[in-house]
Amino acid sequence: LLLFFLQQLVRYISNPPSRSTATSDTASSRGVSYNTRPGSPSSGGGGESKDTQRSTSRLHSHDLLSSDLHSSGSILHHRQHSGGGREGGDLSHGGSSSSSAPISPARLPHVFASSSAAYEGMCSEKKSQTILISGESGAGKTESTKFVMKFLACAGSESLDKRSQVESQVLESNPLLEAFGNARTLRNDNSSRFGKFIELQFETNKRKGTGSSGRLCGARIQTYLLEKVRVCDQQEGERNYHIFYQLCAAAEKAAANGGVYQFPSPGFRKAPEAKLQEMDMSIFEPRDKFRYLTKSSCFQLHGVDDCEEFESTIFAMQTVGIGQEEQMNIFSVVGAVLCLGNVSFETPKGNSEASCVPASCSEYVSKACRLLGVEVRNLEEALCYRSIRTMRESYRKPLKAEEATEMKDALCRALYGCLFLQVVARTNQSIGYRSSVKDPETLLLFCGVLDIFGFECFTFNSFEQLCINFTNERLQNFFNTFVFQCEEELYRAEGIAWNPLDFPDNADCVALLQDKPIGIFSMLDEECIVPAGKDRGFNNKICQKHAGHQRFGVIKTKPNCFLVHHFAGSVEYCTDGFLEKNKDQLSVDLQESIKASSIPFVSNLFTSFLNRGATTTAASSAGGSIEESQSSSSSSTALGGGGGKSKRKFVTVSSEFREQLSCLMDTVNKTAPHFIRCIKPNPQNVPDVFDRSTVNEQLRYGGVLQAVQVSRAGYPVRLSHRDCFEDYKSLADRAFLRDLLANGEGGGGGQQGSVSASEWRRRAEGLLTHLDDKLRLNRSSLQEEKEQEEEKKKSQGEKKAEQKEKAKGKHSQQQPVDQTWAVGKTLCFFKNEAYEILSSYQMKVRVSSATRIQAHYKSFVQRRIFLLYRQTVIFLQSHVRMFLAKLALRRLREERAACLLQRFARMCLQKRKYLKVIQAATCIQAAWRGREARKRCKDLRIQNAASLIAATWKRILARRMLRRLREEAREVSGLIKKAQDLQKDLTDERNRRSEAESHVLQLQAKNDDLSKELKNLQKELQASREEVENLK
Repeated sequence: LLLFFLQQLVRYISNPPSRSTATSDTASSRGVSYNTRPGSPSSGGGGESKDTQRSTSRLHSHDLLSSDLHSSGSILHHRQHSGGGREGGDLSHGGSSSSSAPISPARLPHVFASSSAAYEGMCSEKKSQTILISGESGAGKTESTKFVMKFLACAGSESLDKRSQVESQVLESNPLLEAFGNARTLRNDNSSRFGKFIELQFETNKRKGTGSSGRLCGARIQTYLLEKVRVCDQQEGERNYHIFYQLCAAAEKAAANGGVYQFPSPGFRKAPEAKLQEMDMSIFEPRDKFRYLTKSSCFQLHGVDDCEEFESTIFAMQTVGIGQEEQMNIFSVVGAVLCLGNVSFETPKGNSEASCVPASCSEYVSKACRLLGVEVRNLEEALCYRSIRTMRESYRKPLKAEEATEMKDALCRALYGCLFLQVVARTNQSIGYRSSVKDPETLLLFCGVLDIFGFECFTFNSFEQLCINFTNERLQNFFNTFVFQCEEELYRAEGIAWNPLDFPDNADCVALLQDKPIGIFSMLDEECIVPAGKDRGFNNKICQKHAGHQRFGVIKTKPNCFLVHHFAGSVEYCTDGFLEKNKDQLSVDLQESIKASSIPFVSNLFTSFLNRGATTTAASSAGGSIEESQSSSSSSTALGGGGGKSKRKFVTVSSEFREQLSCLMDTVNKTAPHFIRCIKPNPQNVPDVFDRSTVNEQLRYGGVLQAVQVSRAGYPVRLSHRDCFEDYKSLADRAFLRDLLANGEGGGGGQQGSVSASEWRRRAEGLLTHLDDKLRLNRSSLQEEKEQEEEKKKSQGEKKAEQKEKAKGKHSQQQPVDQTWAVGKTLCFFKNEAYEILSSYQMKVRVSSATRIQAHYKSFVQRRIFLLYRQTVIFLQSHVRMFLAKLALRRLREERAACLLQRFARMCLQKRKYLKVIQAATCIQAAWRGREARKRCKDLRIQNAASLIAATWKRILARRMLRRLREEAREVSGLIKKAQDLQKDLTDERNRRSEAESHVLQLQAKNDDLSKELKNLQKELQASREEVENLK
């Protein structure tokens, strides 16, 4: 117990309780600052000291651009411990001046923060904004887009409870587009299979700085690259677009009500706001009847009711302004696509080069024609034949069954693509987008939301991945240019000379893809024009043309593949199917068949949104929607008939997509951009799981790593003059520091709060100049140190020769010194080399100072412990001696008592042993006598038992003998009876001998035999009688 008490006392003395707990808790709960614009300094608020702001910002900053992160590992660790799954850091804050947003250490970047920054920038700076949202499938782009749109729609609203019609239409456009453009993939249950750019138009006051708000007054949606291939084919585990399953579920529910669907149902969450509708769904069928919806075993989403989602789609259509008749027209086209999917083709007898629709599919053909309003015969002929027109004539060529199937799938893709564009155009028309205002004091601005597909790199990459990755290259190039401009503006304002070559650039990769005429897309369009163009020929041409390009790679073992070194990594593309996908052909016969529909809605789909084979004067697509399916026919032949020679406009998917992307980038360039990168924490879509490899891949593919690299190029580390001086003054010599402070304002005796900004700049510049001479911060100085270390290892003669050559080179070239630090008007700038040197020396100084402090503290603690030990030992020694004397006396008394007890114990033990011996001898004798008696008794019993057994055995044998004799007697009586029977037979034979004289001889022989046998029997009988007599 005494030792335990001593240990606890020493532990208390060596580790006293801290009195600064409350202070540290208070400091940790204060706000910290992070930059929302690259290159801007952090400026705190709320009356905090700059030391507190500087320390807390370095510990708790969630801004990747202002933090000291250099490698992917450190960034990955930062993301895991600062929010894990989703990153929404705002990289810019519109306007020319730098600004910062104070946040608490527990507050993570959020899409509402980016939305608020964009809205405030639009209202204050009177400049349109753009929020660019990117990430892989399942990372949360669609949900982030919903949050952004919801925030922007409600930002300028007078009341959050009551929305205007425009606000409701804008928000309800999301579920409408999701129904027609979203599907279930292996990575996401609600994956957007298209890109979209939504321009939310606001009304605001023209005057800057008035604090006026903007009110949502219109919107416009543009779409990109709908995945139309999904309509006809899906992988295992994926689904088609949601609208197909919603329509089939509604038809199955309506079948129980006579084919009529009542909207809204009693359980619909927005039933009070919905309009009553009765829709005839009798022509539609359940999901399991359609081939396009049964190619995958996945048809039901977990926790999703397709009937409820169908009603949400109907409600969104009502809110947007699509009437019931137009709704049924839309559903008719969707149903027609499903019916056409069930149509197959067979080869007729006698013509292997033709095809026809079998009788088993006539029902679905007629149903599709009824839904589309076209003639059955015309549609079948357009599917099974292709018209070829020349300058003077035209003829029809039959298609094979495989070609007809491909043509049918192309028709379904075109129908659905045009229907999607019609929904988008109708939504834009209903919401409206103003071009002018009546009030001269009112300004129309927009805040764009770009939900774009992220960088893709799969095992097999085709034309779609090339377009998607080209989009990401353009966006990354825009980001690089934007950061470059921000840095250039900052350096110009600070008066700093810098090298623009320090910034990474992917312009060469963009040029490789889009430049004319040798870009990959341009060469692909050229190959599509060539009559005998092939995918393999296209691959050979680009490999020959770009073999030496640093962004291009040739795969010799795969003649149909090539490599492109993107900003996020190298991607291998397979050119099989490039030309077909770029042309996106659809026969003119099918186009004319659909355009001849009796339903204006259906005929307008191809007239307004397809226009394949139209002349150059044809009208462009309506509604402002941009889509891959608008591409024109790849045929460049002239139209026949008449004297005119108007040629078809040749527009490929890639050329139109590049044009759309250029228009998009032109729009974005005119706005202040904000970037949101959505990161998916794990492929399983489960919470609280952080897969480092998956997140690291997304950081690389999403351009986050290069974004940090770009933002940290040039002079990435920026400190204010005061922070720089306070941080690094410990590295300077004391004499120099004393002179520096003495020559300044107040002779070094004034308080720090009274020092002017110019004095802080003078101190920082003087300190850095001193540290540059002392620590050799410049790159040229560092290079000289490396050369000197190498020269020490060489011989003296070689050293002198190299020094002469070096001196000649210096005099001839006279290259300027590459500065690694600079002092601006308000900030001190450092490159990574200088910052690392200063940080390493600062760490050494801090470690040395900490070691000295620890030594003094440990000396003080050990002395207190020693004095305590000495007092305690003296006190303990007196008590221990007394305690030991008492123990000796007690031990002596115990020894005497022990001797007496031992004597008595020995006597008792010996007596007990003697009694035990006597008792044991008696027991042994009794046991021996008993044993002998039992042995004699046992022998007697054995003899008696043997006699009894012998008598019993003899009795048994006698009984057996008697039983045998009785059985033999019974056998003798049987023989006697048998002899009597034989005698009787002999008598009968004698009688028959008299009756049949012809058988006399035979009967005599038989009689002789019988007589012999009788004698034998008599002998046996006699012998048996004798034996019986003997036995008796």
